[in-house]
This record gives sequence, C-alpha cells and structure tokens, in this order.
Amino acid sequence: VIQALQEDTNALLESPTGTGKTLCLLCAVLGWRRQLAEKQSLERKAKNDPLHEVRKEFGVETDLVSSSFQLNVPRVVYASRTHSQLSGVIKELKKTSYRPSIAILGSRQQMCIHPRVSEYEGVRQNSECRKTVQNRGCSFFNNAEKSSQGGSQGVMDIEDLIAFGRETEVCPFYHSRASAKNAEVVLLPYNYLVDPKIRGSLGVDMRGAVLIFDEAHNLSRVCAEAASIDLSAKDLAQCIEEVSRCIRHAQDPDQVAQS
Repeated sequence: VIQALQEDTNALLESPTGTGKTLCLLCAVLGWRRQLAEKQSLERKAKNDPLHEVRKEFGVETDLVSSSFQLNVPRVVYASRTHSQLSGVIKELKKTSYRPSIAILGSRQQMCIHPRVSEYEGVRQNSECRKTVQNRGCSFFNNAEKSSQGGSQGVMDIEDLIAFGRETEVCPFYHSRASAKNAEVVLLPYNYLVDPKIRGSLGVDMRGAVLIFDEAHNLSRVCAEAASIDLSAKDLAQCIEEVSRCIRHAQDPDQVAQS
C-alpha cells in the first residue's frame, strides 16, 4: 500500500477474509497522509527561516526545501458496495488513533428526517425534498445551510449521523454533502463514483485523491448496472404503440387526428 502511494500508481491487493485488510488499508493510508503533511509543513517553515536555523531546529537537509510550500495532502475516497460495509469500515477506524475529518454519503431515503418527506421513497422523495427545500419549507435544511460546522462531529456512521441530525435539527443528508467538500476521508458506495450523474452531483473534488475500492470483485457488476437501463414489458408496449401511431400518422394524418 505504501509503495503504491509513494509511486503514485495503482495497486491490486488480495487478502483472505479475517486478516484485517480494512484496518491495514486505513492505517497505511492515514499514516502516509500524516507523514506527508508533516513533511510539507516542515518545508513551509523552512521557506521562512534561515537554512542554518532549519538544520539546527529541524535537522533536515537543504534538498528537502521545496519550491512549493502549500500543503497538498490528497484526500482519501473509500468506496464499498453497501452502506453496511462502510459502517464496518468506520467501526474499524474507531479502533485506531487516527481521527481525520470524515463524511459518509448516502441517499435521502437513508438520511431524511423530515416527518413528511421521509414517508416517500425513490424519485417521489427526491422530488418532494427538492420542492420543500426550494420553498424554504424544511427547517432541517435551513439549519444545515446556516451551520458553520466544518465536517461531521467525530467519526460517525449513518446511524450516528442521523442521531446527530435529530438532536441538532440539522439535515443529515445536506450536512454530509457539505462536509464532504472539505473532509479528509469520504466514504461512499461504488455507484456514487461509477455513475457520472451521481458523481457530478456530489460537488466533491476528487482530483489527486487516494481512491480505495474495498471488496473490488463486486465492482464489475456495479459498473455494468450503472451503464445499463431497465425496460419493463409495459415500457416496451408503450414504445411500440407510440411508434405505430407515428407510422399511421405519416401514412394518413387525417385519420390519426380524428382518432
């Protein structure tokens, strides 16, 4: 893992179940980020100090002094197949000493706490949510918009985030979206990445990010589903009827107009 990070390359890793691969991934990546941040911070200090003071105080060689002194530590995007698996990742993270800022992304169906909108499902729920938000009729969204909190409160899974939202009356869905923009670690399901529409709607800059696909043997199926559509027999029948109507109209416009 460390070698892939240092060489800025891809790595395909396999480990048997029960060997602690999730914990190994997290500790390796977060430890590497911490070391990189410390090095860049050191270089920033070196820019403003005489070189002899740098050597004296920090014990670094002059070739470590870089021309770029802005911290540029990549965020970690951790993707898994289901939210239950992501909850397992957070559970493992809580066992470590690392406490990065975290955002876990989910759907409205999982996160909505509005008493009326939460009763709906799927497209209807999304539509009702957008309409209510646009009309400023959701106090939970209004509170999330006003909130100046940068990131979620500690290491929280979706259940913790919902409890936090109910306690503070802040929308978990929009709070997590806002937190993700500056979070050091973003956790999300596969389809949030492989589906271009969903990925574009997140508003999260993933350029240069460390991207981890957990349980990646499921990825090919998710990609196939993202590039596919479902057509029911009813949809096909309606399409055939519409095409037939167009053909009849082309052949005899007056007859179709009368019918």
